[in-house]
Amino acid sequence: MTNKIFQEMSEQMRPDAALRQDLFARIDAGDEPAGARAPEQTSRPGRPKPRWLAPAVAAVTVAALIGVGVNGGWSVNSDGSTNTAEHGVADYATLYAAVRNAPPPPQTEMGAGLEDTRAPMPQTADVESSTWTTNVQVRSIDEGDLVKSDGRSIFVASGKQVSIVRAAGDGTRVLARIDTATGEAGKPTGDDLTLQGPVVDLMLHGTTLVVLVTEYQPRTTDLPASLPMPADSVSLPFDPSLTKALIYDVSDPAVPRYQGSLGQSGGLVTTRLAGNLLYVVTQYTVVDQQGTKKDDPATFVPVFTQDHLVKPARPDDCGIMPAPSGPTYAVVSSLDLDKRTRIDSASLLGGASTVYMSDTNVYLATTDYSPSGPVAEKARVPKDLSRVPVTNLARISVNAGQLAVAAQGSVAGRLVDQFALDEWDGRLRVATTMEGQRSHRAWTLQSGLWVLDSDLSLVSSIPSLAKNEGVRSVRFDGGIGYVVTFRSVDPLFAIDLSDATSPRVLSALKIPGFSSYLHPWADGRLLGLGRDITESGNDRGLKLSMFDTSNPAAVTELTTLRIKADNSEALYDHRAVLVDPAAGLVGFPVSSWDDGTVSYELYRYEPTAGFTQVGHLKVPVNLRQGLSTVRGMTIDDTLYVASSRSVIVYRLAGFVQVAKVALDK
Repeated sequence: MTNKIFQEMSEQMRPDAALRQDLFARIDAGDEPAGARAPEQTSRPGRPKPRWLAPAVAAVTVAALIGVGVNGGWSVNSDGSTNTAEHGVADYATLYAAVRNAPPPPQTEMGAGLEDTRAPMPQTADVESSTWTTNVQVRSIDEGDLVKSDGRSIFVASGKQVSIVRAAGDGTRVLARIDTATGEAGKPTGDDLTLQGPVVDLMLHGTTLVVLVTEYQPRTTDLPASLPMPADSVSLPFDPSLTKALIYDVSDPAVPRYQGSLGQSGGLVTTRLAGNLLYVVTQYTVVDQQGTKKDDPATFVPVFTQDHLVKPARPDDCGIMPAPSGPTYAVVSSLDLDKRTRIDSASLLGGASTVYMSDTNVYLATTDYSPSGPVAEKARVPKDLSRVPVTNLARISVNAGQLAVAAQGSVAGRLVDQFALDEWDGRLRVATTMEGQRSHRAWTLQSGLWVLDSDLSLVSSIPSLAKNEGVRSVRFDGGIGYVVTFRSVDPLFAIDLSDATSPRVLSALKIPGFSSYLHPWADGRLLGLGRDITESGNDRGLKLSMFDTSNPAAVTELTTLRIKADNSEALYDHRAVLVDPAAGLVGFPVSSWDDGTVSYELYRYEPTAGFTQVGHLKVPVNLRQGLSTVRGMTIDDTLYVASSRSVIVYRLAGFVQVAKVALDK
C-alpha cells in the first residue's frame, strides 16, 4: 500500500461535521449508541462496547490502525515441540482466554487536531472479445483489483464509487455509476458512528460484479478521562471493523442492480477467484482486549454478515496458532458467486499479511519479528545470527469452497511479497531474507530458499543463497526458481528445484541494479522490471531487462533499457504491469518526483531489436492531487488507460488518442 493510496483513503474517510457533532454530544452525555451489544444475531458487527467517557470531547481523525499492517504471528510452543495449528476449538471459553492472554495490539498515539493530523488509511471474464485480464501470479486464479473488464465494459473504482464504462473505441462512454455509500449498500452494518471507506477491491465473474468496501469504527477506548487541551485537537483512530462484499448484477451494465452483501470482520488483505468461488481474506484485530466479555462471543471472535444479519464465528471454525503474538485473526471466507452465498469460513488467531493461493490451497504468511529462542531454532535461523525475523505459515486446503486448516510451519527470514511463495508438485517453495545480528554486533543480510512438504515440514533448503544481500524479487516457473538478490549488483539466481530433496543453484548472473518484478515471457525468456543502480550506489531510474533462460545453467541478459522515471506503481504491484508476449508489448505507469506527473509507458520487445518505446502517454493528473491506480489494458485493437479519474482511449496502431472519458464528477 502506497502513501498515495493511504492519503486518498484518508480524504474519503474524514467524518463529516454532523457525525463529529453527534459524537461530541454522545460523549458529553455519556450515552451509548443503540445496539452496542452483539448477540448471536444482531444488526451490527460484534465489537466491544465503546467506553463513552464524559466529559471528554474529541474530534475524530482517520489515523487508522489498518488490519493488514498489524504484526500478527504464529509460532510454535515455547519448547518448539509442535508445528500443527489447533483448528476446531472446542468452545468459546478457549478462544476468549487466548485473546485475553495474547500480547496487546499496537496503540495509536493521540495527536493534534483533525486538520493537522490526518493520517493515511488503507485501503474472469467470460466474454470472448476480451484480450486483457488482470496480471496475476497463478494463471487459473484471478486476483482482485481496482480496475476490471469483461472485454465490453470497464469497471473502475474511484473513492466510494465505481464507474462502468463502455469500451467502444472512439465511442467509449460512461454507462453508469455505482455509489456504494447510498441505498441499501450504503447502510452501515454497525451503529450510526460507523464510517464506510472507499472501494478497496473489485472482482468480476460473468455478469456479477463484487465491490469490496471496509467499514470503520472509532476507537473510543483511547479517549482519556480528561483533556488538558482544546476539544478539537484530539485525534481518535478508526479501526477496520468489517469488510463487505457488495454484489451487483451487471448483466445490463447501464443498470447495475444491487443483490446484497456478505461481510466478515477486519480489513481486506486480498481476494482470489477460482471459477465461481471467491475467496476473501481479511485481518481482524481485537483492539479492546479488556472489553471482551465471556458471554458475548462477538467481542472476541470474528463475525460474519449477510446483509444486516450478523453471526459470530463458531468455535469449530476457529483455530489458535501456538503462542500468537497478538489478538489478531486471519479470516478466510469462500463465497459462491453463482448462488451469492457464503460456503465456508476459517479464522485463525495469528493473522496474515501475505497470501498465496494455488489450485488446491490457500497459504497464509505473517512475520514474527521477535521470535523466541525455540521458535528461531525450529525455523532454522542460522546459529550465528540473532534477532532474525521468522515467517510463520499456514496451509488451508480448498475443496469446492470447503476450507480446512491443514498444516502450519515456519521458516527463517521474511518475505518480499506473495511471489516468494509457490506450490509445485505438492510442495511449497519459499524464498526469504534473513536480517540479523552477529556476535560482534554487526548487522548482516542473508538470503535463503526453503522447500516444505504438505505438512509444512522442511524437505530441503539453501539457507545461504546469497550473503550480505536481500531478496528483491522471485518467480518460480515449474521446476526452476528465479531469485533476485541485491546489495550493489543484481545476482539473478536460477535454481533447479526439480528434485525437491536436493535444490541446487544452476547459475548466478550479476548485473548492476536489481529487478523488482519478474515475468516469464516466452521461448525461454524472462522479463525483469526494476531499478538501474550503479555499483557505486547511484540510482539512475528504472530499467527493463530481458533474460535468456533457455539454458538455466547459463542465464544471460539479452538486452536492457534505462527508463527516465523516478518511480512506478509496477515496482510494488504486479497488477499494474501489462504483459502481452503475443503482441510483444509491455506497459506500466511511471511518475516523476519533481513535478508529480504521471505517464503510461509502452514498450515493444523484439528478439533482434530489443526494447523500443512505442508510447509515452500522459495521464492527466498530478500525484499531489491523489492518484492510486493506473491500469493499461488492450481490448481488440484498442488500448485503454484507466485511472481513478479518467479512461483514455488509444488505437494500438500508432497509439493515437481517440477518446477521453472523465470519471470524476
